[in-house]
Amino acid sequence: MRFRQVVLMIYVCLMSMASPRLLAFPEGQAVPNLFGRTLDGRVFRLSDYVGKVRVVQFFRMQKDCRQCLQGLKELSALEKRFKDIMFIAVYVGDKSREEVLKYTRALKHRPQQVVLVSDAKTVKKLYRLTRFPAYLAIDGKDQSRLFFNGRDPGYLQGFLQSSGI
Repeated sequence: MRFRQVVLMIYVCLMSMASPRLLAFPEGQAVPNLFGRTLDGRVFRLSDYVGKVRVVQFFRMQKDCRQCLQGLKELSALEKRFKDIMFIAVYVGDKSREEVLKYTRALKHRPQQVVLVSDAKTVKKLYRLTRFPAYLAIDGKDQSRLFFNGRDPGYLQGFLQSSGI
């Protein structure tokens, strides 16, 4: 019995230190549809853009969340560089549309498409979000090509440059 407890404890420790990519949404898996509203109130469905390569950044608004702020700025820069890819920032939290609008407007550089979801808990579960920001690259066939939790400067850009999706 004691041996099992030690093995379980070691396993838990190793998993907590594992790379965010190991715990991520599987590559090649069909991407669940995402419903929400844009900041200007339009209905947004991820499935409306099948056939187009998309990169989704899931973010939260927390005090001193420099990772999310920096991630939004980086997403905006990638949007300017990779014009044939649709970049979408998805807010996963309980703040109001007005609060998210104020937050994103305060950024000098922000992505053009910001979406609010109404059921953050379901989105976190569907997309296996454990840390923020989190990134998902989707090919034109609606398959996951890359997913990772947490910000990794340069990783997404390198993937986009080398993958040819």
